Amino acid sequence: MKKGFLILGILLSWNFLIIGIALSEPVIFFDEDVSKYNGNDVPRIDYPKSTTVSKKFFKNLNKTNVESFESFEPDEHLPITINFGDAGNATLKGETNQIYKIEDPKKTHSGTFPTSGNNYLLSLGDFYIEFEKEQSAFGFFITDLEINSAKLIFENTKGEAKSFHIPYTRPSKSGSVAFWGIIDTEFSFNKVTFAGQNNKDGFGFDDFIIGTKEQLSYISGCIAVKDNPLSQGKVMLMQSGEIFQSIQLDKNGCYKFYDYNESKPFSVVIRKSDN
Repeated sequence: MKKGFLILGILLSWNFLIIGIALSEPVIFFDEDVSKYNGNDVPRIDYPKSTTVSKKFFKNLNKTNVESFESFEPDEHLPITINFGDAGNATLKGETNQIYKIEDPKKTHSGTFPTSGNNYLLSLGDFYIEFEKEQSAFGFFITDLEINSAKLIFENTKGEAKSFHIPYTRPSKSGSVAFWGIIDTEFSFNKVTFAGQNNKDGFGFDDFIIGTKEQLSYISGCIAVKDNPLSQGKVMLMQSGEIFQSIQLDKNGCYKFYDYNESKPFSVVIRKSDN
């Protein structure tokens, strides 16, 4: 298959943003740090992979609050209401879940622990979070993923739903850590359900991050030839001092890059496939 460059080598500064309008797939941010320990109250592990991917997720959002559960009382059960600032309030419901506190930075509770501060959400059963505003981004840390299914169900105001499974290593040993996040600009949601926990082997959740579509930062665009979307091709994002990124154009001839340095100029190059 021959390939050739198609016109678009655009050098832009942050003052100019390419805006895409066509449908696109959600972007998932995930990584994990697998524990080596067996048992219940195992030592905490370091989690550099999870931290790195959380930072990539977070830098795509503007003026967002992170909920670390430090303002809630230990042993407080759901429901609780969280203030996410510009993203609005959210209510967590699920009576088998509670705020838990561990002060010793080296200890866990049956493998679960906070990823910031001393408090976190100890989940022993399904729960859900409802948002007063529609959201386009949601991320969190989760600890002690072992054998249970970790399923997320996203719903919008029309009653439509999308489901995702956290693709962690199964089975994992006690005290493993993961970060999972999603950015979906075409399916804004107002409810997320967490399914898969049980009262014998729960999970720990911490550092919830959400964002509305207005709070997202991204570079996007669409390309057409003779008014026909160019769906066979790749797009490269280039910035000096950054890792060059490459993705496929979607069926509408569109692309989106969420991981970029907004303080630097960038170039977007489209490479057309010659079928």
